[in-house]
Amino acid sequence: MKKIGGNEIFGLLREYRFLWIEGRVGGGKTSFAVELAEFYAEKGYRVVANIPVAFAEDAREVNLMDDGMAHVFMILDEGGMWLPSDAAAKRFRAFLAKLDIMVVLSSTEEPPRSFRRVRLEPEINFLKVGLPMVFYRWALSRGRKEDSGKFLWMNPKSPWGKYSRQYPAISANGLDTLMDRLVSQFVAHHGDEEVVPNDPTKRDWFAVTEQDAAEALIDAAEIMAEAADRMGAAQGKGRKKKRRLKIF
Repeated sequence: MKKIGGNEIFGLLREYRFLWIEGRVGGGKTSFAVELAEFYAEKGYRVVANIPVAFAEDAREVNLMDDGMAHVFMILDEGGMWLPSDAAAKRFRAFLAKLDIMVVLSSTEEPPRSFRRVRLEPEINFLKVGLPMVFYRWALSRGRKEDSGKFLWMNPKSPWGKYSRQYPAISANGLDTLMDRLVSQFVAHHGDEEVVPNDPTKRDWFAVTEQDAAEALIDAAEIMAEAADRMGAAQGKGRKKKRRLKIF
């Protein structure tokens, strides 16, 4: 992978186990996801994806390895469509570190809130002016704090021909079934069903349950409350400025 800067991405993937690549259609989201996947494939990870990728494995044939982990790099193209609520996203996320799975969502559609914490966005695609590079910006949100950085990806055409740019990501394409199987095997490997509270192995990872719907309403209320707080703070600053003008 040829780039200038941006090594933080590898650390963030190790720590959080997921990355949302956002941005407009055709901006370089899926290309960079495939580039990352190839980088980790060279380090021994098995790649699975919901779109055709030349070096990806058949998700139906991927099982837990002898060490009790999966060691999988997962591309979930348009992943914002397949994780319908934060409750579903949290169920999905709960086993990523335990199974040694990294998930990259290349998606124009916003995923649930818990999958927006680590973000990457292609901001300037220099291919349009004949220069082989794309400018990316990454961000990590932690509460009201945000860390960010930027880098240049050189030779962004390198993944072309390794995946289908025309294939529509119209489903999870078996990655939900894969997750279900890996978690079930994880439980069996440890021989203790208590490691999986509420037995999520028997639930559809990408389905909307009544609990999901309730939590989605709570999330929406929290977002509105945060927005109201910010508006109130901004109005308060405005009133303070007016008082100063009157006094002085």
